[in-house]
Amino acid sequence: MPINVSWQDEAQAIVCTRFVGHWTMKQFHEAWLQGHDLVLEKSGQQVDFVFDLERSILIPPNFVRQFRELPFDATQRLGLTVFIGTDEHLVLLIDHIVRSLSYNLRVAFAEDMTQALELIARDREGSIALSA
Repeated sequence: MPINVSWQDEAQAIVCTRFVGHWTMKQFHEAWLQGHDLVLEKSGQQVDFVFDLERSILIPPNFVRQFRELPFDATQRLGLTVFIGTDEHLVLLIDHIVRSLSYNLRVAFAEDMTQALELIARDREGSIALSA
């Protein structure tokens, strides 16, 4: 399958979505719903996301419009969403998408999984300090 969704960590606090090769919006929608189901399992717990695009080849047509239409549950405690493997054009596209959403999606960009996990850990430390 060109898109794989799974827990990244044993604590089940980070959902990792890996994109490989060519993928379709239908496959992306299915993966989105899989990630949504994982988050529902952790009701009340913050969940962070990693979108690993290092091995992805192309973004499907109409991606921006369709991404905006994805279902979002405002009661979910979404943490940081980190994108891996994005070039400067994809960073601009993602930034455009995030600015147009009706909800707040916090994003960051990393070179690899190690850096992505470090960004999430630092973000969580900041969140813990703010809530203490």
